[in-house]
Amino acid sequence: MFTVYGGTASSRVSPIRSPFPIYYTTDIMFPVLWHAFKRYGAVTPWRGGETLNLPNLLTLLRLLLIPCYLWAFYATVSPHKVLALFVLLFAGLTDVLDGYIARTYKLETYAGQLLDPLADKLMMVAVLFTLIDSDRVPWVQAGLLVLRDVLMIIGAAFFYFQGKRAVPKANIWGKMTTLCYYIGICSIILAWPSDMAGELFLWFTVALSYITTVLYVRSMEIITIRRRVY
Repeated sequence: MFTVYGGTASSRVSPIRSPFPIYYTTDIMFPVLWHAFKRYGAVTPWRGGETLNLPNLLTLLRLLLIPCYLWAFYATVSPHKVLALFVLLFAGLTDVLDGYIARTYKLETYAGQLLDPLADKLMMVAVLFTLIDSDRVPWVQAGLLVLRDVLMIIGAAFFYFQGKRAVPKANIWGKMTTLCYYIGICSIILAWPSDMAGELFLWFTVALSYITTVLYVRSMEIITIRRRVY
């Protein structure tokens, strides 16, 4: 159950089933996101406190673009999946904009710091799933990228349930990794300049992503919150 602030109505959320198995993640993803936004101050009663700001709205939009990408990929007959690529690039644009706006106008929140990288990782997993399913990338290559992100999510969840927050600090290496990732994915989807070139560039991105992870862990800030979460 959740309460609609500013009124007296309550509603029960019914999971929306999808023909694609990976869509089922939305059954647990959006309730968890709602809880996180309420807990960390991004969603609060309209009568006062912080409100949902523009950077966090862009992060939510990027999360909503994940099923849109999956639909576009599987619904497009063309082998180049141009519509799915446009959705992916638009998601990348929201990633750039939310970070820029949050830093420029001092709109950074704990929820944004946690959910922004989560949105990036979930989109990456969705994209890699489609590329494996269509035999565009080897499963070992995609598995290494997914393993890195899964370990980071598990680590963040571990600190959360211990009553702490693990907040990584953004750096130039992370931005470079993200840029290389998008270039590699575009090259693979469009098969330009060749299939081999895209795969080799993605291998470079895999190596760079693990270097970035080490730097993230070294700069990560562990913040203690009031109580443990059981």
